[in-house]
Amino acid sequence: MEETESVIESMLPTKCILGNDHYGLYFGMVVAYNSKSKVAVVEDCRGIIEYHTKTGGITTLATEGLCGPKAGDSLIGAPVPQAVLTHIVNIFVCTERAIDSIEGVPVRIPKK
Repeated sequence: MEETESVIESMLPTKCILGNDHYGLYFGMVVAYNSKSKVAVVEDCRGIIEYHTKTGGITTLATEGLCGPKAGDSLIGAPVPQAVLTHIVNIFVCTERAIDSIEGVPVRIPKK
């Protein structure tokens, strides 16, 4: 467990997509992570409400960003200056292409 934490800490700060086992997916600048407590501190954190990629997979989102014919239908929440996310189960480091794609999505309110 300590080895995992030191690997992740050596990459920080970095922009990532994080998954937790209660609420879903988030994007932002991970500035701290504790693998024992599974807690991450994320700056400019945005909730990923709905996303579309060529293959529909999260690794495609982290590498290619929003893409494919339905990319424009993606919903990414408004950024908060800082969030403490708990129960982190996955961390995907994003490529520059993915970062530009996700950060370029305007905030939209989902239709009810």
